[in-house]
Amino acid sequence: MRLHRLTLQAIGPYAGEHTIDFVELGRAGLFLLEGPTGAGKSTIIDAIVFGLYGELAGTGASKDRLHSHHAQPGTEPFVELVFETGSGVYRVRRTPAYQRPKQRGAGFTPQQASATLVRLTDPDALAGETLSTRAQEIGPEISRIVGLTREQFVQTIVLPQGEFAKFLAAGGEERSELLRSLFGTEHYERVAKHLVEQRRQAQRDIEGAREALGRAIARFAGAAELDDARELVAGRGADTPAGMDALSTVDAEPGDTATAGDPSAAEPDLHPDIADGEPEPDIATLAVPLEPDSEDLVGDATRIVAVLERHAAADASTAGAARVALERARAEHAAAQTLLASIERRAELLTERELLSVDDEPVARLSERIAAAARADTVASALAGAATASAALQDAIASLAAMEEQADEAIVALDDASVTARRESLTVERASMAAVLVLEAADADRELALAALAEELATVDERLAELAAEQTRRDARRAALSSAPERASRAATESARAARSVERAAERRAVLDRVDAADERLAGLADEVTEAATAAKAAIDVETSLRLRRIEGMAGELATGLRDGEPCSVCGSLSHPAPAVLDGDHPDADAVEAASVARADAEARMQSAQSARDIARAERRRLVEQFLALADDPGDVAAAGSTDASTTATAGFDPVAARAAVDAAAAEAERQHAEAVVIAEEADAEVAEAGRLAEEHLAGVVAVSERTATRATLTERLAAAQRVHEQARAEVAGVLAGRAASLAELDAMLEAELSSLSLLAAARATVADRRLRDAERAVELEAALERAGFADRAAAEAAAMNGVERASAEARVADHLRHTTANAEALASPAIAGVAGTAAPDVEATARRLADAEAAAGTATAAAAVSARRATNAAAACTALAEAADENADAVREAAAVVRLADVVSATGSENSTKVTLGTYVLLRRFEDVVAAANARLESMSGGRYELVRSDVKEGPSRSQRVGLSLTVHDHRTDRRRDPKSLSGGETFYASLCLALGLADVVTGEAGGVELGTLFVDEGFGSLDPETLDTVMAELGRLSAGGRVVGVVSHVEEMKQRIGERIEVRRLEDGSSTLLVRA
Repeated sequence: MRLHRLTLQAIGPYAGEHTIDFVELGRAGLFLLEGPTGAGKSTIIDAIVFGLYGELAGTGASKDRLHSHHAQPGTEPFVELVFETGSGVYRVRRTPAYQRPKQRGAGFTPQQASATLVRLTDPDALAGETLSTRAQEIGPEISRIVGLTREQFVQTIVLPQGEFAKFLAAGGEERSELLRSLFGTEHYERVAKHLVEQRRQAQRDIEGAREALGRAIARFAGAAELDDARELVAGRGADTPAGMDALSTVDAEPGDTATAGDPSAAEPDLHPDIADGEPEPDIATLAVPLEPDSEDLVGDATRIVAVLERHAAADASTAGAARVALERARAEHAAAQTLLASIERRAELLTERELLSVDDEPVARLSERIAAAARADTVASALAGAATASAALQDAIASLAAMEEQADEAIVALDDASVTARRESLTVERASMAAVLVLEAADADRELALAALAEELATVDERLAELAAEQTRRDARRAALSSAPERASRAATESARAARSVERAAERRAVLDRVDAADERLAGLADEVTEAATAAKAAIDVETSLRLRRIEGMAGELATGLRDGEPCSVCGSLSHPAPAVLDGDHPDADAVEAASVARADAEARMQSAQSARDIARAERRRLVEQFLALADDPGDVAAAGSTDASTTATAGFDPVAARAAVDAAAAEAERQHAEAVVIAEEADAEVAEAGRLAEEHLAGVVAVSERTATRATLTERLAAAQRVHEQARAEVAGVLAGRAASLAELDAMLEAELSSLSLLAAARATVADRRLRDAERAVELEAALERAGFADRAAAEAAAMNGVERASAEARVADHLRHTTANAEALASPAIAGVAGTAAPDVEATARRLADAEAAAGTATAAAAVSARRATNAAAACTALAEAADENADAVREAAAVVRLADVVSATGSENSTKVTLGTYVLLRRFEDVVAAANARLESMSGGRYELVRSDVKEGPSRSQRVGLSLTVHDHRTDRRRDPKSLSGGETFYASLCLALGLADVVTGEAGGVELGTLFVDEGFGSLDPETLDTVMAELGRLSAGGRVVGVVSHVEEMKQRIGERIEVRRLEDGSSTLLVRA
């Protein structure tokens, strides 16, 4: 895992928003997080842990410290962290719960914590795929992405202040709890608990299987009814089952006395090989006791089932013989009953035949009556048609007479041709009146239209008067606004001039700002020139001193090159009796040359500084001249008074006085500009109003013209409408000619007369038509009577029968025929005809024999059913007993392995001689790996003095419990083992650091090889001496060289000198903190 960027706001002592780019910060592999104690260094660690897991780094820290008390009340606190793992780049943002101001009213309201997790395409991407917005989901998801829980994270990536030293000083039991949470060995403990529970379950299974076996034995004994079965087998040869005597009697042939009444002849001998008086084997088999611990429990039960099945087979054979005898008795009794029934049935049929013969003659007469009614049916339609036609004719004559009584005598007196002519005349007259009727009906609408036109004309006249008044008012206002354009022009000119003055004042302020910056730079350059001159003088002094010292020791320098037999380079002598001695601090040519180069460099730096100072002075003079040029503007309001005699010369230019003058002039220019803007706005408003009034005046002229044209049009329309109305009334009066008050009344009178004529003509036509139809029906009736053989209409009507009477007669005839036919067929059937002259059988005797056979068969069948049920139930219970016995054996066999394994993992049995549980064993192996990884670093940091050793003895005064996770320190200098708490502060720090780094290595290996790209170490460096600090820093350097970015949290001054890249945390005057990243 590698951190990219952390952004926090309103968190801890940080009131504002701060961003830390760990990529830039960690390019060298090592950076420092430094600042005063309590300034907020550990808050950055807490922010990282909170952003990932929603918790703080320290176990005892409260989340209340997250929300900054220095931030504004409405500022949202948040932590945003961008990090990268093997699965991608992610950004998590969390906001802790805090109190925010209410949106309405005073006071505060709780704001719930929130979180968002986003997958990014790259660390600088602004948007990405939102994975979750639920805080309770993001923590587990990040644990999955990172591969570490919070506990593992603070032990591997973030080593918080005071936390990683706890592991060194912890006792065995405390260390066990910590290792258990880091390595997740709880699943080993769950396995052990599961095995122990399985052992208990196995024991319960054995007890349950034994109890089930006992219940199976009891069920078998109950199903086999062993007590009753033993009694039955014991008395098998002494008693004969009830009903066997009757059974033997039924089965025997008539006259057979050998077996009749002898039950022993039908009883089979089950054991013919057993002498009288000896106990039968079946009784011994049934008497065997059944116990769960019996050696051959299933075999004994199987043999008992065999005995019961043999006895059930014997009883079934006896019951079968009884059922055969019963069937023969039933057949005999059924034959006797059938014969008796046939004889009785023949006698009944003979009696029925005599009764049927009495109705033969009446039924014949009824048949003739039905035939006459059938002939009458053939003329029924003709009779009905004649009657209907006669009735219709009489109805039409009566209707015509009634109509003539109610109609006008003049109309009744008309013949058929006159009626037709009058109807045609009235129809033509009504058709010609239709158009005139429309004119009369529209009279009221025309009156309303005339009134509406008059009203609309009056409305137009009123609007013309209003438009004239409005034009008068607008003309007066336009005259008052005639001078507005001139005022607007003057105000715009003045506003533009004042605006230019304000802009020029801003330009002069900018120039003054550059003058101030130039003064500040000149001050710095002057210091640099002074320092460079001092350094140059010192370099000259050093060079001069070295040259003088070399000249003074030149004899010794030359003497070092003298060789016996070689001439001296000064005097040429080959002998050198007393060569000069060279002083130990004599400078050689290289030292003089180096001093010369240093002096030249110092002089060059001094000249460079002087040149930079001269350039800065020239720049300041140019800026002053530029300011004076800007101030020399007679038309500029802000320039007036901005310079005086004290600022006209560049040498004596006073920026402070010039700035004060510019500020005063700028204020005056701004005031004049504001006044000009107000005047211009008022004048522009008046100009706009004048333009609007001109447009309204033109619109008013157009409106008056339109209304005048509308009035002329309305006047013409009103006159035309009045003409049309008068013409319509004249045409209506001509049609009426005084015959009625209105055309509608006249039309109604004509319509009534036309209706009377139409009804009279229709009635006369109906009477004529029905006379014709009555004559036709009479001819048809005469022909039908002749065909049916009736003399006249009365004879046909007398022969007719209604539906109910005829149906009753036909049913009586059919019923007599059916009974007569059925009686004859029954008497002729073989069953009835064959018993003629046969005597009646003795049915009571056969019934008695059947009852005896049924009783014997019932007794034998019941006995067989009891035996069969007992044998079947016993066989099923025997199968269940065998299964229960197998399950009991399986439970005992399977429990053995589970019990042994549970004894081993729980260290409760003799199988585990070490008495170490499975979870503790795993922790021991992991702890040994941690100690080995820690010792690899501790040997280097302690110079080979200290080594961590795992011990089975618990630290502290109590040694009653041994968990194998105790820790001692082996001091190779004294060859003794020490308590970790006896180490000094510095020794404790680097020993704890080694143990924490070793723990981090093992934890990451256990987490599937999680890549730890970033590591934080919080405090503890102040307790180290320089030599040990060098060793620790070298070890941290090796970590960073291996690809990790190591962040060291410390306020030790020496750390600042060693590490260049840093995060500087500083307190502000208000108590809050700020940070600065130097990368």
